[in-house]
Amino acid sequence: MPVARSADTTKKNHAPQTAMKYSWIQMVAATLSRFDLGVGGHYDTVIQPCILKGQPGFIYERGINELYPGLFNYLEKLAQRNHLKLQENRRIESMEFNAERREICSPVIGLGASIMLKQTAMGKSGIIPSPGNVLRGNHTLIDVKQIINIAAEVKQKGQHQLIDANSMIKVKRSEREKVNYYQACLKKNNRNKLYHYFEGQGFHALGYMCGEQFAVEVLLGGGPLNSPGIWGPLQRMSKDPVEFHLFMGPGTQNGFGILKSRYIL
Repeated sequence: MPVARSADTTKKNHAPQTAMKYSWIQMVAATLSRFDLGVGGHYDTVIQPCILKGQPGFIYERGINELYPGLFNYLEKLAQRNHLKLQENRRIESMEFNAERREICSPVIGLGASIMLKQTAMGKSGIIPSPGNVLRGNHTLIDVKQIINIAAEVKQKGQHQLIDANSMIKVKRSEREKVNYYQACLKKNNRNKLYHYFEGQGFHALGYMCGEQFAVEVLLGGGPLNSPGIWGPLQRMSKDPVEFHLFMGPGTQNGFGILKSRYIL
C-alpha cells in the first residue's frame, strides 16, 4: 500500500526535449528542491506500466483513490495529459508482491542499459544483467531525491561521450538515436564514487556501482502537479514495478511527482 512520509531535507516546462538548451535534469533538481521545506510531506507507492485495451497505462494499488487522494489526483492528471489508461489492481496481493515477480525475468530496460554500458570504459568489464535483477549483499541504494541531484551534478561536471541507443530503450524502434553519456567521480558521504548519467530522447537514467553489481535508476516520468509528463520508454517497461513518489508543497495544488524504476546489472 502507499506510504506517507514526512518530507526530509535530503523554467517552466519540464519536458525532456528542453534538455539540450536548458539542462533538463538540472531544472528538475532545482524544482524538486523547493519541496524540501517539510511542509506538505512525501508519499510513495508502487505502480505497474501495462497495456490496457491496446493503450499504454498504469495499474495502481487498490484503494489509493480513497486513502491517498493526492496520489490518485496526480495519476489522473498524468493519464489525461499523456493519453494513458488507469486501472485499479484487481488482484488480492499488493503491488509490492508483484514487484517480487521481477526476480524470475530479465527486464528489457536492464538488458538495454547493459548493451549501452559496453560502449563505455565501464562496460569493458562485460557487465550483464544479474539473475533476477536482485542485489546481492548488504549495499546502500540512494533515494529518489539523491538520484535527481546526483544526475544533475554529473551532467554539469562529468566527462561526455556520445553512444548509440538500442531498440530496448528507444521510444520508437525505427528511429536512429544517440544517447549522451556523462561520467563523474563525486564525493558523497565522505567517499569518492563514480556515477554515470545517460540522457537521450525518451531515456534518462543514473548508474552507479553497488558492490560488484551496477544499479541503473531509470526516470520514467513526473513533474509538477499541473503538468506531469512521461520522460522514459513506457512501453518497454511493461510489467516492471515503478516507484511513484509525490512531494507536496504548502497547498493541495502544489506538488511534484517522480516515477522511476531500478534495474540491477
